[in-house]
Amino acid sequence: MIYFRSLLFNAYYFIITLLTSICILLFCWMPHAFIGACWGKMICLGAKWIVGITVEFRGLENIPKDGKYIVASKHESAMETMLLYMLFPKMVYILKRELTFIPVFGQALWGMGCIPINRGGGAKTLKSMTKAVVAKIEKNKPVVIFPEGTRRAPTDEPMYNTGVAFLYSQVKVPVVPVALNTGLFWSKKAFVKKAGKVVVSVLPPIQPGLNKTEFMKVLQDSIESECKKLI
Repeated sequence: MIYFRSLLFNAYYFIITLLTSICILLFCWMPHAFIGACWGKMICLGAKWIVGITVEFRGLENIPKDGKYIVASKHESAMETMLLYMLFPKMVYILKRELTFIPVFGQALWGMGCIPINRGGGAKTLKSMTKAVVAKIEKNKPVVIFPEGTRRAPTDEPMYNTGVAFLYSQVKVPVVPVALNTGLFWSKKAFVKKAGKVVVSVLPPIQPGLNKTEFMKVLQDSIESECKKLI
């Protein structure tokens, strides 16, 4: 039964994501925040009714009132890429450039205002990324980055990259850490989805003013300690 439910949900996920991408391209005048939130809600509903995954959001009081902040989220699954749209209005992602090459979906990412980067670009990438982030935040659009750069299993050793610390030092806005446990139920490249409760926990913002080493320690410690509580 679990394989049949997973097959049904995977088909549902593909269809909803395709339709969402088409809507972004066809109705470019509509608020992207609304479309992104609808995408997240529809995936949540499908996950609940088809495979038994429920979702709980915690720490909503930690979200700044304006859009001038960076979100640094744990990345365990494809699921949080939709759920975060429900939490952070007008948000845009920093993502690897290769995702924009996917037909329809890649063009939708451009339409949503995402910031594609060349992960092997070194200093040039950091400079262009920072410029793009500043431009988004000036328009009250929070920017989401996955500090580890790729999905990792809940039990994997953390591997935080310093790109987020560079942004923190240059942009000088609060960084909001996000912990979660999506990988327990919707793991990387796994066909089977497992029933259970996904928790997405928004942690207190890290205010500007720390040096890069201090910031990285606070960020990693806060996210990883919360993630351990969710396993």
